[in-house]
Amino acid sequence: MLTFADGACASVVYSGYGHFDSDEFCGWVGELGRRKDPDSYGSARRLLQRVATAGEETALKNARAYGGPEYTAQDVAAAGAEPTWHQHFGLVLVTCERADLRPLPSGVMIYEDLARRFDPLPAPDVPRAEVIDELYAAAVLDRAPLHTGEWALATTEVCLAMLRSGREQREVFLEHQTGVGER
Repeated sequence: MLTFADGACASVVYSGYGHFDSDEFCGWVGELGRRKDPDSYGSARRLLQRVATAGEETALKNARAYGGPEYTAQDVAAAGAEPTWHQHFGLVLVTCERADLRPLPSGVMIYEDLARRFDPLPAPDVPRAEVIDELYAAAVLDRAPLHTGEWALATTEVCLAMLRSGREQREVFLEHQTGVGER
Protein backbone atom coordinates (compact mmCIF):
# COMPACT_ATOMS: atom_id res chain seq x y z
CA MET A 1 0.00 0.00 0.00
CA LEU A 2 1.38 3.37 -1.00
CA THR A 3 -0.08 6.56 0.47
CA PHE A 4 0.54 9.89 -1.26
CA ALA A 5 0.75 13.37 0.28
CA ASP A 6 -2.61 14.42 -1.22
CA GLY A 7 -4.40 11.44 0.38
CA ALA A 8 -4.50 9.24 -2.73
CA CYS A 9 -3.35 5.68 -2.22
CA ALA A 10 -2.31 2.71 -4.31
CA SER A 11 -2.23 -1.01 -3.68
CA VAL A 12 0.60 -2.81 -5.40
CA VAL A 13 0.78 -6.59 -5.76
CA TYR A 14 3.68 -8.43 -7.35
CA SER A 15 4.35 -12.13 -7.55
CA GLY A 16 7.63 -13.29 -8.99
CA TYR A 17 6.84 -16.98 -8.60
CA GLY A 18 5.85 -17.41 -12.25
CA HIS A 19 2.46 -19.06 -11.66
CA PHE A 20 -0.20 -16.58 -12.78
CA ASP A 21 0.63 -14.63 -15.92
CA SER A 22 -1.03 -11.22 -15.77
CA ASP A 23 -0.65 -10.93 -19.56
CA GLU A 24 -3.90 -12.90 -19.58
CA PHE A 25 -5.58 -9.68 -18.37
CA CYS A 26 -3.92 -7.79 -21.24
CA GLY A 27 -5.23 -9.89 -24.13
CA TRP A 28 -2.11 -12.09 -24.11
CA VAL A 29 0.11 -9.18 -25.07
CA GLY A 30 3.42 -9.42 -23.21
CA GLU A 31 5.18 -6.71 -21.25
CA LEU A 32 7.17 -5.60 -24.30
CA GLY A 33 4.05 -5.25 -26.44
CA ARG A 34 4.19 -8.47 -28.49
CA ARG A 35 1.55 -11.21 -28.68
CA LYS A 36 2.14 -14.16 -26.41
CA ASP A 37 1.12 -17.80 -26.74
CA PRO A 38 -1.14 -18.71 -23.78
CA ASP A 39 -0.25 -22.37 -24.34
CA SER A 40 3.35 -21.64 -23.29
CA TYR A 41 2.15 -21.61 -19.67
CA GLY A 42 4.75 -23.01 -17.28
CA SER A 43 7.75 -22.36 -19.52
CA ALA A 44 9.46 -20.23 -16.85
CA ARG A 45 8.99 -22.92 -14.23
CA ARG A 46 10.20 -25.68 -16.58
CA LEU A 47 13.32 -23.63 -17.28
CA LEU A 48 13.97 -23.09 -13.57
CA GLN A 49 13.77 -26.85 -12.91
CA ARG A 50 17.20 -27.09 -14.54
CA VAL A 51 18.90 -25.09 -11.74
CA ALA A 52 19.79 -26.25 -8.24
CA THR A 53 20.87 -23.10 -6.38
CA ALA A 54 19.79 -19.48 -6.08
CA GLY A 55 23.08 -18.45 -7.68
CA GLU A 56 22.38 -20.66 -10.72
CA GLU A 57 18.87 -19.17 -10.98
CA THR A 58 20.29 -15.64 -10.92
CA ALA A 59 22.88 -16.54 -13.57
CA LEU A 60 20.19 -18.09 -15.79
CA LYS A 61 17.94 -15.03 -15.50
CA ASN A 62 20.84 -12.65 -16.17
CA ALA A 63 21.95 -14.66 -19.22
CA ARG A 64 18.45 -14.37 -20.74
CA ALA A 65 17.96 -10.68 -19.84
CA TYR A 66 18.65 -7.83 -22.25
CA GLY A 67 22.37 -7.77 -23.01
CA GLY A 68 22.94 -11.30 -21.70
CA PRO A 69 24.58 -13.98 -23.85
CA GLU A 70 21.30 -15.93 -24.28
CA TYR A 71 19.12 -12.88 -24.94
CA THR A 72 17.00 -13.12 -28.07
CA ALA A 73 15.09 -10.24 -29.57
CA GLN A 74 11.90 -12.31 -29.79
CA ASP A 75 9.89 -9.40 -28.44
CA VAL A 76 11.33 -6.90 -30.90
CA ALA A 77 9.15 -6.28 -33.94
CA ALA A 78 10.58 -7.54 -37.20
CA ALA A 79 9.81 -5.92 -40.54
CA GLY A 80 6.41 -7.08 -41.71
CA ALA A 81 5.54 -8.69 -38.36
CA GLU A 82 2.32 -8.10 -36.45
CA PRO A 83 2.14 -4.66 -34.83
CA THR A 84 3.81 -4.16 -31.49
CA TRP A 85 1.35 -2.83 -28.93
CA HIS A 86 2.09 -0.49 -26.06
CA GLN A 87 4.34 -1.92 -23.39
CA HIS A 88 2.82 -2.60 -19.98
CA PHE A 89 3.68 -3.93 -16.57
CA GLY A 90 0.70 -6.14 -15.83
CA LEU A 91 -2.71 -5.32 -14.46
CA VAL A 92 -3.27 -1.69 -13.51
CA LEU A 93 -6.65 -0.51 -12.27
CA VAL A 94 -7.07 3.17 -11.43
CA THR A 95 -10.10 3.76 -9.23
CA CYS A 96 -11.52 7.28 -9.42
CA GLU A 97 -14.66 8.97 -8.10
CA ARG A 98 -16.57 8.85 -11.42
CA ALA A 99 -14.88 5.99 -13.27
CA ASP A 100 -12.33 3.21 -13.07
CA LEU A 101 -9.62 3.07 -15.71
CA ARG A 102 -7.80 -0.02 -16.92
CA PRO A 103 -4.88 0.66 -19.28
CA LEU A 104 -4.33 -2.09 -21.85
CA PRO A 105 -1.67 -2.56 -24.53
CA SER A 106 -4.15 -1.39 -27.19
CA GLY A 107 -6.11 1.31 -25.35
CA VAL A 108 -7.94 2.13 -22.13
CA MET A 109 -11.08 0.50 -20.73
CA ILE A 110 -13.22 3.10 -18.97
CA TYR A 111 -15.82 1.88 -16.48
CA GLU A 112 -18.24 4.74 -15.72
CA ASP A 113 -21.36 4.83 -13.54
CA LEU A 114 -23.79 3.54 -16.19
CA ALA A 115 -21.61 2.34 -19.05
CA ARG A 116 -18.22 1.01 -19.97
CA ARG A 117 -16.27 1.80 -23.10
CA PHE A 118 -12.95 1.11 -24.72
CA ASP A 119 -10.87 4.00 -26.05
CA PRO A 120 -8.41 2.42 -28.51
CA LEU A 121 -4.87 3.62 -29.12
CA PRO A 122 -3.03 2.95 -32.37
CA ALA A 123 -0.03 0.65 -32.13
CA PRO A 124 3.15 2.69 -31.67
CA ASP A 125 5.49 3.03 -34.64
CA VAL A 126 8.43 2.66 -32.27
CA PRO A 127 7.91 1.07 -28.85
CA ARG A 128 8.71 3.47 -25.99
CA ALA A 129 9.59 6.26 -28.44
CA GLU A 130 8.77 8.77 -25.72
CA VAL A 131 11.78 7.57 -23.72
CA ILE A 132 14.16 8.22 -26.62
CA ASP A 133 12.40 11.51 -27.39
CA GLU A 134 12.88 12.67 -23.79
CA LEU A 135 16.56 11.72 -23.83
CA TYR A 136 17.08 13.47 -27.20
CA ALA A 137 15.29 16.62 -26.01
CA ALA A 138 17.45 16.75 -22.88
CA ALA A 139 20.77 15.99 -24.58
CA VAL A 140 20.36 17.86 -27.86
CA LEU A 141 17.64 20.47 -27.31
CA ASP A 142 18.69 21.33 -23.73
CA ARG A 143 15.17 20.74 -22.34
CA ALA A 144 14.78 19.69 -18.73
CA PRO A 145 13.80 16.00 -18.62
CA LEU A 146 10.65 14.87 -16.84
CA HIS A 147 12.55 11.92 -15.38
CA THR A 148 15.34 13.57 -13.41
CA GLY A 149 17.92 12.18 -11.01
CA GLU A 150 15.57 13.15 -8.16
CA TRP A 151 12.78 11.19 -9.86
CA ALA A 152 15.07 8.15 -10.17
CA LEU A 153 16.06 8.39 -6.50
CA ALA A 154 12.42 8.67 -5.41
CA THR A 155 11.38 5.74 -7.61
CA THR A 156 14.21 3.54 -6.34
CA GLU A 157 13.32 4.48 -2.77
CA VAL A 158 9.72 3.29 -3.32
CA CYS A 159 10.90 -0.04 -4.76
CA LEU A 160 13.36 -0.63 -1.91
CA ALA A 161 10.75 0.39 0.68
CA MET A 162 8.28 -2.17 -0.69
CA LEU A 163 10.91 -4.90 -0.36
CA ARG A 164 11.84 -3.74 3.15
CA SER A 165 8.21 -3.50 4.24
CA GLY A 166 7.56 -7.04 3.05
CA ARG A 167 10.69 -8.38 4.70
CA GLU A 168 10.15 -6.58 8.03
CA GLN A 169 6.32 -6.70 7.99
CA ARG A 170 5.98 -3.04 8.90
CA GLU A 171 5.23 0.36 7.45
CA VAL A 172 8.22 2.11 5.90
CA PHE A 173 8.32 5.89 5.63
CA LEU A 174 10.00 7.57 2.67
CA GLU A 175 12.44 10.48 2.74
CA HIS A 176 13.20 11.34 -0.91
CA GLN A 177 9.75 12.12 -2.33
CA THR A 178 9.58 15.89 -1.80
CA GLY A 179 9.66 17.97 -4.96
CA VAL A 180 9.33 14.98 -7.29
CA GLY A 181 6.83 15.70 -10.04
CA GLU A 182 6.25 19.30 -9.00
CA ARG A 183 6.33 21.03 -12.38
